[in-house]
Parts: sequence; structure tokens; C-alpha cells
Amino acid sequence: MTITRTAPLVALLLALGCQPRLSDNPPPPGDDDDATDDDDATDDDDVADDDDDQDDDDDVEPTDPVIVDIYPAPDQDDFFYRSDLWVEFDQAPGDVLMFLVGGSDGDLGGEAAVESAGRRWVFDPWDDLEPSTEYLFVVEPAGGLGIEVPFSTSPHGASVVDPTVLPGLTWSFDLSTATWLEPEGVGVLFEVMLAESRMLIGVSDESTFEGPAPGVMHLVVASVAEAPGTAQDPCEPTTVVTAGPDQVIGTDDDEPADWQDPIFAVGPADLLLGAVGAAVPLQNAQLGGTFHPSLEDLRGIELSGRIDTRPLAPMLDPEGDEGAVCDFIFEVLGVGCTECGGEATGEFCLDLEIEDGSAEFVPGLTLAPQTCHDVIAAYELDGSCADDVASWDADADGVYEGCP
Repeated sequence: MTITRTAPLVALLLALGCQPRLSDNPPPPGDDDDATDDDDATDDDDVADDDDDQDDDDDVEPTDPVIVDIYPAPDQDDFFYRSDLWVEFDQAPGDVLMFLVGGSDGDLGGEAAVESAGRRWVFDPWDDLEPSTEYLFVVEPAGGLGIEVPFSTSPHGASVVDPTVLPGLTWSFDLSTATWLEPEGVGVLFEVMLAESRMLIGVSDESTFEGPAPGVMHLVVASVAEAPGTAQDPCEPTTVVTAGPDQVIGTDDDEPADWQDPIFAVGPADLLLGAVGAAVPLQNAQLGGTFHPSLEDLRGIELSGRIDTRPLAPMLDPEGDEGAVCDFIFEVLGVGCTECGGEATGEFCLDLEIEDGSAEFVPGLTLAPQTCHDVIAAYELDGSCADDVASWDADADGVYEGCP
């Protein structure tokens, strides 16, 4: 989706599904001849016709609910083994029977949830599905035609073939591939604002997978130099998510990833999301996902934290009102921002949560951990990254207060 710079508010309103309000003024009245004709149309025959029409309306039978969309799609062969299944109807059915058949367990139980005013029914299996396995999703709505959907899971969920090759590898996570859960009702806004945002996820060279499983995994997160590319941005600090506040692996504050082959989870840590012309802080971030057995991609990526909206404000207000995003969201959706906390004080933050993201393997790319001090050193050496360095020196006195 492309947002024009000339009318950002209108474009974002349309993206959020807010349509212009139609006029409340009644249509202009007809001429006197039309009014006379209407007045004359009151004889007994017309009244009888009206009664007949009313009887006909009462005799109309309600239509049965019809399935308009379903996930997984019939014969899909790459369903992610931890995803929910769902079905959407053209109208809310009275009740729906949903169940799943296949794998080594036969019938699989789960929980049903109802969304979208009863039109969307979601089935959440109690247990993860098996990788590379055939299943049958059965949906039987009350008073409507049912459907049986055959599908297969992807290989995700099987153990990584050779974990010892993980150190030094990198994957590119396109945030637009994920489903936005929080802020509720605001996800489409961030999908637009972060439309070209990519996060590079790398396994540090200091990770170890030799010896007894599961091994020790350390992760580095970086921004891309320019979307939709995959090169690391040399002007943005990276985050060694597992190294603790000192950002040095091998000290007492290390918190290695929770690594249950093939699933990883890390955090909390403060990250940067690369947006168009801005680096957006994500505080107390939690990150997790599942490796493909051959490491060709990651699926089921989950990311949560508290996003600072101030770097995104110029997209709505080029004049510099740092609260522009929060004001816009509150005006349109009634959702208020909260206190950011820490050194970034102010009510400019929103809780963010996304799921079901995917990331592609980037051949030949190993992330180089770098701090803001490294970026400043490069600037003093050759003048590179001047804009980024200037953002850490608000009063231009050569003391970089913004670089802790």
C-alpha cells in the first residue's frame, strides 16, 4: 500500500477504513406534479397491492450461511504447524462444528473462538500439528453446507538438520508478513508506516552448538541499510538481544536464547525498527520464531514490546509535533498512548504485538555488532553517518548525550 506524502491524513484514514461521512441533508423534493401523483395513489386497489407485497416479504425464507473464505486453503501444502485455522461466512451462522483429523493422534481437539460479529470462526488446536503431515479440516455450520479441506503442514517443527552451522547466519524479517494484534484496531496504521521495515536476525558467532544439545544461542538484531535490500545499516547500532545491558557476550548479565530446537525465544531487550527515514525504538521487546530444518527461512515469528511513536510523527506532521501519531490514533480510534518510561519519558508509546511473521535466509551475510560509539568513531574518521550522529548530539556541542 502506498501512502502519498501530499495527503497523509486522508490516505491513513482510508487505510484504517474510515470513509468520508455522507451528507445529512435530505434529497431535494420533487415537483408538485410528482407530489400530486403520490397523493392520488391511495385507492383501494393500491392498498390491496401493498398488502400483497407485505405478505410476500413475510414469506421470504432466510438464506443459509455461505463460506466465503477459509484457512488453510484446500490442498495447501505449507501450513505452519502452530497456526490457527479459521473459516469466514457471509453471515453469522447459529453454530459451527469444527474439527481436525490427521497425524498420529487421529482426531485433534481444540478451542473455538468467534470474531467479526459471528461471521469468523477460529479453531485453535490444543497441540501443535506434526510437520510434513496430511490433515483434514472439517467445518459444518448449522443450517448451511459444510466443507472438508485437505491440507499438509510444512517441514517446520522438525529439528534443524545441523545446528552447528547456525553461528554467523542471518535472516531478513519483513514486518509486513506478520499479523498485527496490538494495538487493537491500529495495526493497519503501523503496517502503512512500517511498510518497508525489515529486521535482520542473526545468530552470533559466539553461539555454541558443539557437544550436548541444545547448545547456547546468542542473537543479534540489526536494521537494513535501505529497504527492500538486505545489507546491514552501518549507521544504526545493533542489539545483541542476549548480551544484557552491557551488550558484551561472556559477562554475568548474559541471557542466552531459550532454544528448544527448532524454536527460539529471546528478550526482553530494547530494539530499533527501521522505518522510512527513521529508527523506531521498541522497548522491552520479546522475539521468537521457528527455524526450517534446512535453515532456509523462519516461520511463526512473534514480536512484542512498547513502540515509541515519536520518530514516526513527521509522516503525519512535517512541522515537528512529536505527538502527531498519538493524537491521530486517539482522534480516529479513541486509543490513547501511554508513558514510555526510562529515559524516553512522555505519553508517546503503544504496546505492539505481532505474530505469524516470516523471514528469509540471507546468504553470505553475517551481522557485525556495533554500538552508537562505533558509529561515532566511524563518523570522526571519515564523516560517514553524519545525520545519525547528529541525532545523538542535540545541542551540537560535540558531547553525544543520546549515546549512552
